[in-house]
Amino acid sequence: MGKVKLSFSRLELKKKTSPSLKAKAKAIRRSALLKMPNREFPSCAPVDLSRRSSSTKRIHMTTSLGKDTSSAKTSRQPWVMGVQQEIERLKQRFHEQEKLLRECEALKAQEELRDMKAHKAYYNMFHFVSDAQQGIPKLCPCGSITKEFVDEEDTYDFLPGKRYFICKDYQNDGMHFRQPWVMGGQQEIERLKQRFHEQEKLLRECEALKLSL
Repeated sequence: MGKVKLSFSRLELKKKTSPSLKAKAKAIRRSALLKMPNREFPSCAPVDLSRRSSSTKRIHMTTSLGKDTSSAKTSRQPWVMGVQQEIERLKQRFHEQEKLLRECEALKAQEELRDMKAHKAYYNMFHFVSDAQQGIPKLCPCGSITKEFVDEEDTYDFLPGKRYFICKDYQNDGMHFRQPWVMGGQQEIERLKQRFHEQEKLLRECEALKLSL
C-alpha cells in the first residue's frame, strides 16, 4: 500500500485557528498512519496509536511470523511483570536447592559421626582384650568393669567353687569377658616378674654409670 497524502500539513495547522479543522486533520493523519504497513517490525502486529499513551511502556510480546497476533493464543504482558515473575521463580528454586544441600550436609555429618563412634568402639574392644591378656583384666571388651566371681555350681568344667574374673554385665553371647582366676593370677605374676627384671637391669646400669664417673 502506498503512502496516503495528507490534506493538511503542520504549517497549515498552525495557520488555521479553528479547533474543528485541527481535530479533523488529526483524525485524517491518524487514520493514514493506521493504514500504513509496519515496515520496521515485520513480525509484529501494527501498533494501535489510539491506545498508546504519552509515557510509553516497554512491552514483552511473543508473536509468530505469518500468524495473527490478535488471537488469544499469543501472550502479551508488560516486561517488568515478566522479569519479576522470573526473579521470584529463580529465588524459589535457589531456596529449594539450598535447603536440599543443607539436608545432604547434615546427613553426611551424621553418617561420619556414626562411623567414628563405631570405629572408636571397635578399637576400644581390641584395647580391652589386649589389656586383659596381660595379667588381671580390669575392663571387659564391651567397656564394663570386671569383678571377681566364685561359681559355686560350675557345670562347664565340673569344678565348683572356681574363681573367675567376669564382666559386670556378663551375658553368654561371646562378647563379654569371663576368665578363670588362676589364669589371671598367673598372667599377673608373669607381668610383675617382667617389670621387676626391667627395673633391676636399669638399676645395674645406673650403678655402672656412677662407678665410671
